[in-house]
Amino acid sequence: MWKDLWEDLKKADADWQMIYYGKAVHSFTNPQTGDDPAKSSTYDKKADKHSWAAMKQFLREVFEDAAHH
Repeated sequence: MWKDLWEDLKKADADWQMIYYGKAVHSFTNPQTGDDPAKSSTYDKKADKHSWAAMKQFLREVFEDAAHH
């Protein structure tokens, strides 16, 4: 599945990236989900911090590019 997507994006010369947070599970940015690893939704403080930094960088790039067009 992913291999096909990557090949399609490569053929389209798309500018893309994918970020994995290896130990994070669903809802990892929501502190209200708790920290029980037996549940399918748990908060991961480290992944939350890193994902928020990545989102802010992405938005800076998007809006910087938009401002120059």
